Amino acid sequence: MNTEVVDQSTHSADAQDVWNLYNLTLRRDPETRTVIQAQIGHPLKDVFTGFLCSKEFSGSVLSAVISKTTDLVTYKGTMSFGHLLVWAHARLPVRSELRERLLHARSWAELDEMLFLDPELRDHFPQLSDAGL
Repeated sequence: MNTEVVDQSTHSADAQDVWNLYNLTLRRDPETRTVIQAQIGHPLKDVFTGFLCSKEFSGSVLSAVISKTTDLVTYKGTMSFGHLLVWAHARLPVRSELRERLLHARSWAELDEMLFLDPELRDHFPQLSDAGL
């Protein structure tokens, strides 16, 4: 696994990035290699944003955060939580301060809270403000 911290403004997604984004955001592995291939080479920030704006993400993880039932969202991926945190620390296209904090998340709920309360990411989720979060 490549854990070198990269310049997030210019980094393109590779297959491992796409795989990890599926696990981190949708809590599952990608369904086929074709969906991975379709994202390779695109800016990692755009791929990440695409996952966060997807119907699947909104219908599962985001709705669970809003209803405060994140403990009911089952992780179905093959990557360990620790592996995903190390990857996110090195590669996730977010502010460096947030990447540092993500490395110390102890649960999915804590990870979600860090992501959704981040001022830069929060703009993608007007539903959180609507729900008083």
